[in-house]
Amino acid sequence: MGNHTGHKVVVVEHNLVPLNFPGVPHIVCTYGDVDFPSGVAGSLDGDLCVADEARNCIHMWDNIGSRRCFGTSGDGEGQFRSPDGVAFDGDGTLYVADTDNSRIQTFRKDGTFLCQWKCEETFLDTETPWRPHGLAFKNGELYVCNYNRIRVFV
Repeated sequence: MGNHTGHKVVVVEHNLVPLNFPGVPHIVCTYGDVDFPSGVAGSLDGDLCVADEARNCIHMWDNIGSRRCFGTSGDGEGQFRSPDGVAFDGDGTLYVADTDNSRIQTFRKDGTFLCQWKCEETFLDTETPWRPHGLAFKNGELYVCNYNRIRVFV
């Protein structure tokens, strides 16, 4: 669970009780590690990913608690402007909603850029730009929430 005001990421059960994993504290990171946690996702093999809107980067912890970070501020491949939603597919590919760049980028867990989907057009009959915000997978399909319009796309 990401916490903007407390600037920390806490691993919790469905009833919001903090969990402890061997070698990983229930408070995974605090202010200084991550400045503005905005999205969090776990992979099937135990990695934890946190999007950091303030630093424009992605933090990854493996299942023993080692942290690495990738990404910088910008609009190139592997760069972000307000990364937000993150999700892993069943193969372990990481999807990142790069909100202010109006795109979704994909990466290997080591941070290697794979591809991107960008929408430069405005939304349907409005002047509202596409700004992907939240991401989730269900039955192999990617669900995308748009920040400016209350819609979910598959």
